[in-house]
Amino acid sequence: MRSKFRRCAAILGAGWALGACSDGSGSGTGADGTDSLAMRTGLESVCVEVINGYRAELSLPALAEWTDSAACFARQAALDFQSRKGHANFGLCKEAAQNTCPAWMWDESIGGKEGTLRRCVESMWNEGPGTDYSKHGHYINMTNKAYKKVGCGFSVKEGSIWINMDFK
Repeated sequence: MRSKFRRCAAILGAGWALGACSDGSGSGTGADGTDSLAMRTGLESVCVEVINGYRAELSLPALAEWTDSAACFARQAALDFQSRKGHANFGLCKEAAQNTCPAWMWDESIGGKEGTLRRCVESMWNEGPGTDYSKHGHYINMTNKAYKKVGCGFSVKEGSIWINMDFK
């Protein structure tokens, strides 16, 4: 069995999120309480699918899932969660735009983490339509024809989920 330090170093060395280190117990919770969801979750593709579902309502082309920076998105979400500031690490993954749902509470009555993700994206979609970026920015990011890819990063801690959607 590897020590906690070696396991954390291996995870961080692979580019995974800060605070996502396992204590070896199999619980998936790191020393700081961050759930292993700060790494790849399986929700990444769901996130892209939901965004593309809204884009389809306007006959916009689907965005490709931006997978080659997936580790960066997870790390970015964990760092933002740690700082408790939305967009605190904007640009870290070389994205052109970002939507963030900071520390949304989740529970099983709304479909758990996936239900929370769906509500997050819906809330951003409901900001539009409009052209004033200060009022409709999330919607504008989701409908921007210049963007060809989107990648999503997640971090979970204390019953809440931090979601970043990075556009390129």
